[in-house]
Amino acid sequence: MRSLNVVGLILWANQIEDASQITGGPDWIHTKDFDITAKTSGPTSTDEVRLMLQALLAERFRLAAHREQRVVPSYSLVVDKGGPKLREVQQEPRRGGMLGWSDGKVTYKMVNHMSQLVSTLSSFLDDRPVTDKTGLTGVYEITLTADMDADQMKRMPQVGMAFTGFGYTSGVFDALKTLGLKLEAGRGTVDFLVIDHVEQPSGN
Repeated sequence: MRSLNVVGLILWANQIEDASQITGGPDWIHTKDFDITAKTSGPTSTDEVRLMLQALLAERFRLAAHREQRVVPSYSLVVDKGGPKLREVQQEPRRGGMLGWSDGKVTYKMVNHMSQLVSTLSSFLDDRPVTDKTGLTGVYEITLTADMDADQMKRMPQVGMAFTGFGYTSGVFDALKTLGLKLEAGRGTVDFLVIDHVEQPSGN
């Protein structure tokens, strides 16, 4: 793993989609990046690697955390009244996506499940959790293009720097309408991982 902060490591290790579902801990877990190089002794599943990373976080970062549910302001991603405007594809989801920007717009392209779109939306919504309530279960070609202001454009991810999101981006609401989707504001019960203790690791 390259250039990931502790929050990013925790997200992947625990299969948490939204960084806003991790709370507690010092500021450096968001701003300080780490490289992790490891080798398994044989063929290993992704779930087994996640457990190994959990063990590494506990051992090297002294990470201690617990889970709890909270009722918080949130968004629900739902299908708009005209129906979804997405192209479903018969293939496995592609890892990651393509991010680009020009002329005051940011574009994110992906071929994935709705869960990946929900995870991406957290970068545009100022840490308010998003829940998938579309009922769409397939793999889709998704192109999300949102208008951004000058300050938000300055927060574009840079090489070697941790990306903490764009902040609240009103343009994402219109962007979703072009996909036949919309966000409904409300309150919901969300699972949180609460960091009780974490330390910066010593050198190798």
